[in-house]
Amino acid sequence: MVYLIEKIIKKFKPKIVYTSPYHDLNSDHKRVFESTLTASRPLSNSVKKLLCYELPGFVKEPFRPNTYVDITKEITKKIESFKIYKNEVMKFPHPRSIQAIENLAIHRGVEASLRKAEAFQLIRSVLD
Repeated sequence: MVYLIEKIIKKFKPKIVYTSPYHDLNSDHKRVFESTLTASRPLSNSVKKLLCYELPGFVKEPFRPNTYVDITKEITKKIESFKIYKNEVMKFPHPRSIQAIENLAIHRGVEASLRKAEAFQLIRSVLD
């Protein structure tokens, strides 16, 4: 999997890469994180920032964000995009319900003094 991610990084030369969180109970997500961490190592590519996104669901330890993005203007588009994945949309109070996603955006917003926010965990940042 590392080779495939390296190939994509080499082709597109991203400065920022987002990956699944390590603390997720899904073993595939954990492997994606580990492979992305290896594939985005500093000396071999364009990646300057590596961030984990928050996955609503059941995890082995709480997500500890340290980076926030204001999504107040984008929350409607995020919800509409999520609805496309019909098999993932659950009924409240499931973490992957529309109401739970909206509530999480408000909660993360409050943490960052914003109306609505998306939270990330900064894993690596290389400053120029």
